[in-house]
Amino acid sequence: MRYKTPVDKKAQRRKLVKPLLDAYYRFIEGIAYPMHKLKDAVKNALKLKDRVYQIFEIGELPLSNNSVEQSI
Repeated sequence: MRYKTPVDKKAQRRKLVKPLLDAYYRFIEGIAYPMHKLKDAVKNALKLKDRVYQIFEIGELPLSNNSVEQSI
């Protein structure tokens, strides 16, 4: 993605990334009876959904935390 301002970044994320995330959450919510580790993974993903969707509200949030992990 190419952007100049956080507003541009937020608009591009809504256009390009949001449909993919929406499809992902529809898919995992449609899993009828997840078992064992899959159940834990689905539960965790759904628990963090609101936090993930903040990338569409706050343009300054990075999509990756690689730079933070590398600095540690």
